[in-house]
Amino acid sequence: MTLDFKGRDESLVTAKVAAAIAKELLDNKYPAGTYHIEELFTFEELQNLFDASSFSQLITSQ
Repeated sequence: MTLDFKGRDESLVTAKVAAAIAKELLDNKYPAGTYHIEELFTFEELQNLFDASSFSQLITSQ
């Protein structure tokens, strides 16, 4: 399963994704090291992060 974002303001989407992931990493404990996003988060977890933010409103309003 993939999570794709389409539309305008690609850089804004990238920034919001990075900010949401960074906040989650800072607020909770994760193992030390270098990981791909999908190694630490499930699709459902990412979807919940975005559904709970203004990010989802941005996507649906475009």
